[in-house]
Amino acid sequence: AGAHGCISGFRYSNVLSPAAYIQRIESGEARPFPLSPALAEATPVDVKTAMDETMLLGFRLTREGIPADAFRARYGVGFDEVYARELRDLTGRQLIEVGADRARLRPGARLVANRVFEKFV
Repeated sequence: AGAHGCISGFRYSNVLSPAAYIQRIESGEARPFPLSPALAEATPVDVKTAMDETMLLGFRLTREGIPADAFRARYGVGFDEVYARELRDLTGRQLIEVGADRARLRPGARLVANRVFEKFV
């Protein structure tokens, strides 16, 4: 009950009440995958939102960051093209480092990482 997730291009949430969750699951209402009878809400995730989330979550991986080749393979465009202004600002403020192969949070910026994350929300 109350689970949230993202699958097949949709962000979803299930009903909050455990009793309602059990009732819906037991009802056996058929829905196409990945939807379940306990679904409360489903919202499609557009490409720009997916890119933003990739950047935000990638900056949380302080060693790996966002691999440039993986971003380009997934979206068909480089993160440096989509986020040139944001990357320039964050680099200038010495919060991130951007190389040919990846962008990542600078070690000294961990305590203020939310300043980086907010650019991609």
